Amino acid sequence: MEEYRNYYLRCRAADWFYDYSDDHRVWEKGQKEIYGLMREAYDDNVKQRIYDEFRKYVRGERERPTSEEFGYEV
Repeated sequence: MEEYRNYYLRCRAADWFYDYSDDHRVWEKGQKEIYGLMREAYDDNVKQRIYDEFRKYVRGERERPTSEEFGYEV
C-alpha cells in the first residue's frame, strides 16, 4: 500500500507538462521522469491506473487526480 502511495506522490510531483517547455534541459528531464513512471507502471495494474488517470488530466479529460480516488490520504 505504501508503495502505491509513493507512486501516486511521484506522479503528482512530476512535470506532466514538460512538453510545453522552451528549455530543452527541462524537456529532457520531464520526458525522462514521465517515461520512468510509465515503465514502472507497465506490469502493475494499480500503478497503471494511477498513471492513466494522470495522463487523462494532461490531455484535459479530467481534473487533477486526488489521492482519495485511489484510497490514500496524503
